[in-house]
Amino acid sequence: MSLNSSERSQRAQQKLDQRRINKLNKLKEELRQLASKRQEALPQNTLLQVRKLFNLTNGEDLGLIARKYCLDFMLAGLIDEKAEVTELGEVFLELSESKQIDFLQNEILKLPKMKTLRKVVTSKYYSSNKELIEMMPEHFFGDLALKTQIASMTNLLSWLR
Repeated sequence: MSLNSSERSQRAQQKLDQRRINKLNKLKEELRQLASKRQEALPQNTLLQVRKLFNLTNGEDLGLIARKYCLDFMLAGLIDEKAEVTELGEVFLELSESKQIDFLQNEILKLPKMKTLRKVVTSKYYSSNKELIEMMPEHFFGDLALKTQIASMTNLLSWLR
């Protein structure tokens, strides 16, 4: 039996919807896992990337964007482990751009590793990200390769400016 174009379109939409549901469920599982490790987590993106993307999405359809952004949204308190916008996230969306930046900085700088980074940055002179990485406590970045640590440090420093 041959399907007409309407039936094909409907089946394609159902497949797309199922993929979205699967991606969202996978994201929710990762957010649940991160929630228990929040004290050891670091943001993976720059402050401006997180601000812009959350504003663009309004915290909706999170299964459609890269998970690393969603993890940062959760670290900042914008979404919960169910990938739903929190009250803080709702407040954030109503703020001006400069207040959003302040808000995100305040939330992310509450993370223990970010407090450590801030303390090292303000108390010691460094001439490169590599040098700064060497000043950080052992296993600050876990098992990441040095080049990845350097890239991560660039993103982390954006939260301190």
